[in-house]
Amino acid sequence: KRADLIPAEGFISGDTYTFVRNAFLQRREFLINDGKVTRDPFASGDNEDLMLDDF
Repeated sequence: KRADLIPAEGFISGDTYTFVRNAFLQRREFLINDGKVTRDPFASGDNEDLMLDDF
């Protein structure tokens, strides 16, 4: 089973710990929400609207 993940190793760039932690947290949230995916407002590239709300 672990050998199946070797091709995915290329997706890990930079800090391996951070990548694994974020993957764990995403999966945990997915399981908690019974498979419902919530939209992350910070996932899109257009964060200008979010920054203007702070002022």
